[in-house]
Amino acid sequence: MADPSPRVAIVDYGLGNLFSIAQACTIVGLNSIITSSKKDILDAEAVILPGVGAFGDAMSALQRLDLVSVLRFISESSKPLVGICLGMQLMMTESYEFGHHKGLGIIEGPVERFDAPKEKERLLKVPQIGWNQIFKSENNSQQWYGTLLDSIGDL
Repeated sequence: MADPSPRVAIVDYGLGNLFSIAQACTIVGLNSIITSSKKDILDAEAVILPGVGAFGDAMSALQRLDLVSVLRFISESSKPLVGICLGMQLMMTESYEFGHHKGLGIIEGPVERFDAPKEKERLLKVPQIGWNQIFKSENNSQQWYGTLLDSIGDL
């Protein structure tokens, strides 16, 4: 009997917290696979692009593995593409981290470094820019999308 849980591809390009993401998927009832295979990524019902490290190194790895066009294709399809940390940054047009690098171009705009702001010689904290609220799209045609967040509770 086939596994009825949704199949999620976790993109392995050598930079990421792959196993903790796979564990999180398991906890919420998703069937995940860690892969750099174009076929596995295209066959999945959703794709997670994780990342820890430098933007330029990550883009070089995605290019070397020939995954750039695959990820762009997924972003234009009806399948969810979730970026975590550096994975989300990679979806942008470009980054200025350690030089200038082109991104996947899925989301228009640059990733820019915050200079360490000071006030009267006192170093200020860089603002937290994370998403604090997540809203379900009204046009979701597949109910399982919500399972990614159901076990978290109210945000």
